[in-house]
Amino acid sequence: MVLVVYFASTLFFALSAEATWLSRFSFFPSHLEIQAASFGLSPELAPSQAPSPASVPPLSCAYSPAQAPAPQSPSPAAQAPSYSHAPAPSLQAVSSSPSLSPSSSPSAAVSPDDPGLRNICDKTDYPALCRASVFPFLHSNFDHFSVLKLSIDACVNHTQAAIQKAAELANNPDTEEIIQVCQESYAAAMEDLKESASALAARDLITFRTKMSSVITSIGTCDETFGEDPEMESSSPLSAIDETITRLASNVIAIGGRL
Repeated sequence: MVLVVYFASTLFFALSAEATWLSRFSFFPSHLEIQAASFGLSPELAPSQAPSPASVPPLSCAYSPAQAPAPQSPSPAAQAPSYSHAPAPSLQAVSSSPSLSPSSSPSAAVSPDDPGLRNICDKTDYPALCRASVFPFLHSNFDHFSVLKLSIDACVNHTQAAIQKAAELANNPDTEEIIQVCQESYAAAMEDLKESASALAARDLITFRTKMSSVITSIGTCDETFGEDPEMESSSPLSAIDETITRLASNVIAIGGRL
């Protein structure tokens, strides 16, 4: 019994001493109070515990409402381009214009009876052929030069068709020699057409007219060769396309003469 009382007394005095020792340091602030003071907060507003990693927002979201950047709508230049208007036919016009307005966009192909087209084609020897060969490819803002260029293109296309047709006829023994002459004539005409287009681009109108006249001469050589054969004179399989090429070339010379 004496031992029990002795141990109880010893434990009581030990606990009393520890409480006295801790009370001496009660005037030091806790680490939470220090954090609250550094941010100008009262101890009552200090967090009760440190935030967990999951509760800390990422840097991309760590903005206060006043600091968060306001969402910006894309500027007109950054938005997807609109294709409601086709590009203008002139590259120079596009590069010099900040934007395409409806008035600068080409409309549908013009009519063959367009007054401007008639004014150009009526000065040729074959005005109906002139209009028919170019109007499907023209737009409302065409000019004299664009009609001329398309007329040359029509000559090139028909000459290529003549070359293809001559190749189909080359295996006929009855016309083999004549077709060979026509093939050579068409090849010469194609070369003249290329050189005339280059001369036109360089504004060398003298060479342009000379080469276009050579086209007519080359096409005529094919017809003359067929005419030398009495049996083939009235039944040349190339006469129709040769006539079209000759008339188109004549129109090109007439249009080019008014530049």
